[in-house]
Amino acid sequence: MLARLWKNSELLPPAPLDHGPAPRPSPAALHCVPQPRPFPAGPKRRRRPIEIEDIYPEKKVQPEGLTHALALLNLLKTECTWGKYIKQKHLERMYQELCVREGWTPRHWMAIAPHLGKLTEKRTRKEKGKRFVAYRVPRS
Repeated sequence: MLARLWKNSELLPPAPLDHGPAPRPSPAALHCVPQPRPFPAGPKRRRRPIEIEDIYPEKKVQPEGLTHALALLNLLKTECTWGKYIKQKHLERMYQELCVREGWTPRHWMAIAPHLGKLTEKRTRKEKGKRFVAYRVPRS
């Protein structure tokens, strides 16, 4: 670039001197260059898990569906014979009546059914070509 600026000038810097080929790095200098580490032969060692203690434990809020399922289960225990199975249609109707009596907003059956299925024994049956679900009344 300077050569273009000083084209017809005598103030050009002297040309660099040629000293021959560039020197080769010494073998010791090659060992200073970081080399990729080989993979370990065995599995990687995992850190030991730490134990965390909560000073202020969070309160676990019981899902509303579980609360309603427990109330329905208590009603089943008082009004039905234990060991018998009750059809889902009848339980849905009983749940609607329970919500009216308690002043609750009724939830969809699919919010109640999973909890009720875990609390009782649930069976799927077929009657007259139609499938239905029945829940067993547990002992009080």
